[in-house]
Amino acid sequence: MRTSKILSVAGFFAWLAAIPVPAHAYLDAATGSIMVQALLGAIGGAAFYARTITAKIKSLFRRNEGSTEAETK
Repeated sequence: MRTSKILSVAGFFAWLAAIPVPAHAYLDAATGSIMVQALLGAIGGAAFYARTITAKIKSLFRRNEGSTEAETK
């Protein structure tokens, strides 16, 4: 039930985004460079987050490298 409602709301917003409407606005070069900078920052942040999560997951399955056989006996 909840998934159906979420999909219907997402479909509605996708439909709204697909409708072409005239934008009575002016976008200069600085606006475009800010948008590119925000996009690159988001990509970099997502890559750092993914790398951090991957390292944490790998550390769960890694042995403790500080222990030796002499210490365990």
